[in-house]
Amino acid sequence: MKAATVKLITNDHEIDEMTIQTSQSFTLKKEQQKWMTSDSEFAVDQEVITTALQAITALEGKPIDVEKKDVGLDFPKIMLKLKSLGKEALELTIGDLTKDKTKYYVEDRTNQAIYLVERSLMETFPYNPQSYLENAILSLAADRIEQININNGTETIELTAKPPFTEEETKASVTGWFIHAPYQGYYQTAYTKMSAILYGIDQLQMTALIEKNPTDLEKYGLADTDFTIAFKAGNKTETIKIGNPAAEGNYYAKLADKPSVFTINTELLNLFSYPAKQMHDGYIKMLALDTLNQLVVKTTDETFTVDISHRRNNEGEMTSKFVMNDNAINDKTFREAYQRVAGLKAAGLIKEPVKGEPKITIQYDVQVAGHQEKQVKIELFAYNDAHYAIYVDGVGDFVVRKDELDQMITALRALK
Repeated sequence: MKAATVKLITNDHEIDEMTIQTSQSFTLKKEQQKWMTSDSEFAVDQEVITTALQAITALEGKPIDVEKKDVGLDFPKIMLKLKSLGKEALELTIGDLTKDKTKYYVEDRTNQAIYLVERSLMETFPYNPQSYLENAILSLAADRIEQININNGTETIELTAKPPFTEEETKASVTGWFIHAPYQGYYQTAYTKMSAILYGIDQLQMTALIEKNPTDLEKYGLADTDFTIAFKAGNKTETIKIGNPAAEGNYYAKLADKPSVFTINTELLNLFSYPAKQMHDGYIKMLALDTLNQLVVKTTDETFTVDISHRRNNEGEMTSKFVMNDNAINDKTFREAYQRVAGLKAAGLIKEPVKGEPKITIQYDVQVAGHQEKQVKIELFAYNDAHYAIYVDGVGDFVVRKDELDQMITALRALK
């Protein structure tokens, strides 16, 4: 006979105290209808604690007869203590996951029973004390931020989710974010670095509130700092100023328009400290092939024109046709050649002005909304023995290797 599922907390009274015991103890108490804590200088987020209690009071599991030492309950890493009207309502310890990773072994120490509780129920509850505190640095919602400006004292970096491109031109971008400054043009960001930054925005929290109304910002390195991070959403901008190193792996910081000095974790700041070169994914202009109507590549003595058409079947799947000189090109062969064209990568910065006419031009005809067409033009100028200077729609920042262009031309010749 299978064991019946039972609720872990049956106390009819309202919970008014909760302690989370991990590597340290964190206690929340309800006083005059408001949750508070003496374990932090930050106020408690009332909405978070309300949601957490709803999750914990919804816990249910099936009794199981096992030895505590066999399921991680002899020395548990997490303990929850709940009180109601000053009396213990529930004390839970959390052990190992089951072998199939779907349930946790949970001990109700109050009633001396062990249960199997669904993993999804246990992981709904926030165990990190920081989750309960109103210590967020920004008031801007992370998913609303559309521009980040980082001045790290060495260079100014502008990251934007609103580049001056059509939607079709940004289709190949994995992150949807582009790096502008310190460059003149707009270039795709590196996935790993940009993803880390977007994750970091959600984690921007004060580790400690140092001084609410400081009279001497100099001692924190905040009187004239050269490290700032500005976040923009719509017409609102919030800027964090970073000062001197503080204790326990933190830095002093403050918001530009508010007086309070706080600390911020160094590892979190490191996410915003990458140089521009690492923020760029390296590609000059990556366009999705299914947005193109035509590709024209010209050298001083050759022209390669590929006409491209697309069609969707009844299932919504797109097929493409590639034609050069009235001859159809094998799909796989052209896609491999196109990687040579679209995959041109930066090999350094343009440091000297270019002269003369371009040696190679690449023109994309992009199908944009409203059955319109936009031309994107890339020009490559002689720069030195090993490189061309490359310009996109008249804007140039980088040089590319000549041998990459040689390989591109060879791949295009093979299509004839």
